[in-house]
Amino acid sequence: MPSPRPQTPSARLRCEPLEDRLTPAFVPAPTTGPSILHFEYNDAPIPSPFGTLGALEAPGSSLTVNVYRDGGADDAVSVKVTATGLTATAGADFVGGDYTVSFAPGQRVATVQIPIIDDGLAESTEELRLTMSAPTGGAQIDWGAVTARIVDGDAPLVASAELPAAPGGETSVRLASANRWVLLPAELTPRLVPFAGYGGAVSVALGDVNRDGTWDVIAAATNGHVKVLDGRTGAELRSFLAYTGYTGAVRVAAGDVDGDGYADLITGATLNGHVKVFSGATGAEARSFLAYPGGPGLTDVAAGDVDGDGRADIITGAAINGHVKVFGGATGTLIRSFLAYEGYNGGMFLAAGDVDGDGYADLITGAALNGHVKAFDGRTGVVLPTISVVNPDGAITGIAATDLDNDGRADIAASEPRGTFSVDGGPDGLLSDGSITSGVAIFD
Repeated sequence: MPSPRPQTPSARLRCEPLEDRLTPAFVPAPTTGPSILHFEYNDAPIPSPFGTLGALEAPGSSLTVNVYRDGGADDAVSVKVTATGLTATAGADFVGGDYTVSFAPGQRVATVQIPIIDDGLAESTEELRLTMSAPTGGAQIDWGAVTARIVDGDAPLVASAELPAAPGGETSVRLASANRWVLLPAELTPRLVPFAGYGGAVSVALGDVNRDGTWDVIAAATNGHVKVLDGRTGAELRSFLAYTGYTGAVRVAAGDVDGDGYADLITGATLNGHVKVFSGATGAEARSFLAYPGGPGLTDVAAGDVDGDGRADIITGAAINGHVKVFGGATGTLIRSFLAYEGYNGGMFLAAGDVDGDGYADLITGAALNGHVKAFDGRTGVVLPTISVVNPDGAITGIAATDLDNDGRADIAASEPRGTFSVDGGPDGLLSDGSITSGVAIFD
């Protein structure tokens, strides 16, 4: 990291590379004398719940970068900021060109906004460069360039829950782009806190609940409290208790069970495998049943069109013996029941995706204790022989699936305490180096 240059009596403009500023590091400056302006990384320079020097490529989005004033604030100064492409392309990914940032007397912070262009294509994270020039008011430029990143909103997204690092902290939900087997670095991932003051386990899922074309975040806390956060703004769309008076853990999934075009919410609780479905359109409880009457332990849930009728079917997994069941989305009847792991006693995680490319959602299971991942043909229920592997590091904490490498088939990712390993796709089988530490949901 470059050492801060000493303050000088003359006014100047300073810009520090994003890669070298992961936390605010303002040097106290005198309140009199010439103004000193600078770009500097900030923990919330963007007016969104995401707080990172970057922007999501989505309709109407923009990259907002702050310019700060140190020193005296009695003079008016300005600077030209030019936006040019690195891996991002001006005119295709963002509006390039020159932007003027002006400070009025007494003004301490000014902003420059670079409009982002949504091209509708699934792309890797791209970068652009902001360069300062032509200062006025006697200012100078020092460290006059900064890099910003555009995260593709058309790429598959990862949603993962992260427990607080210290007692008293809050559990957060992190969003990141996962296209082409690249996860956005941890310091640049959008992050939400669904339950203020809560630091316990959270189950997460993604689904377009409000039918605006963007994945919304579904989160469930240990007491059965479920929230839906808008995928565009982070605003709370829905908040309710899935099981009145219940204090145990809850798993969540999302899928269009009733065929109305809205992602419905599916919850699974402990004891008896109590599963509920809530309408995405209205929030009303649409279905309630016991998947495993008399069975103890937390029931995991997933959603996918297993029978090819155009509606998401409800997939459940028992916590003690690897028992998987599939209930038809249209009728609620049991259409499949089998043991994923003979002789296994422990919890499991579920996902659904078309692994074999036949147009039907296949069932994906992950044994929590030994990390054994399997995929079962959605049409026949037969295990797919190419997808039966064991995590060499043992236990896993979540599992998910989507087409990450654009080959028309769902790839599988399983999270573990130290990171995430992939089962299919990627040149070295590695999807993450530790940025996912809890339940994971990946959707295209």
